[in-house]
Amino acid sequence: MNAFIERWIQSLKQEALGHFLAFGKTHFDYIISEYVAYYHQCRPHQGLDNQLLPSPRGQPGDDDEGECLPLDPSKIKCEHRLGGILKHYYRNAA
Repeated sequence: MNAFIERWIQSLKQEALGHFLAFGKTHFDYIISEYVAYYHQCRPHQGLDNQLLPSPRGQPGDDDEGECLPLDPSKIKCEHRLGGILKHYYRNAA
């Protein structure tokens, strides 16, 4: 278990704490709580069976010779955490 927690702490330092100077315990707790929420809700994990998006960039049609349809950029949304340091992109529901 030591290797897993060391890797998690490294991720926390590189992705969140390395971008901020914490001004007190409350600010430090806020940064960590935002990262933990991002880590559990938005970040992909191999332990979750590497679930893919429902339709990766369009589905090849029968007449398309295997080419995918382009993705409509207006349907992609971005969720920001910690002032834009942590970003999560997702497709807007139809």
